[in-house]
Amino acid sequence: MASGVLCGAITVSMSVIVPGLFNTSDSVRQLATGLLFISAVTMPLQAYIFAVYFTLRAGGKTIITFLFDSGAIWLLMIPVAFICSRYTALPILVIYGICNGIDLIKCAIGYYYIRRRDWIQNLAVK
Repeated sequence: MASGVLCGAITVSMSVIVPGLFNTSDSVRQLATGLLFISAVTMPLQAYIFAVYFTLRAGGKTIITFLFDSGAIWLLMIPVAFICSRYTALPILVIYGICNGIDLIKCAIGYYYIRRRDWIQNLAVK
């Protein structure tokens, strides 16, 4: 989590500088700045999700980690992105923020599984 906060803070500070390095229009620079900012804000969530994902996986809960990772993308993020992009007039930054906000659901599910404390399985061969 600390590394996610640190990397997020660095990315926020660089989100205005990096797009300015490229020879593009102002609208593209603003869009890139917004995308970098949203990514930076969600980096601590990503760090938590990765920690939970690999903790569960190390404990032997491979099916849950498969569903945790792939299921969230295919069952939540892609449909939400499709619906928002096709059936609403939301700007791309808002859609990107909504899709990244779905990570809150993954955080809650991961927290639930970690707190259950039944994720540790004996992987030793008998």
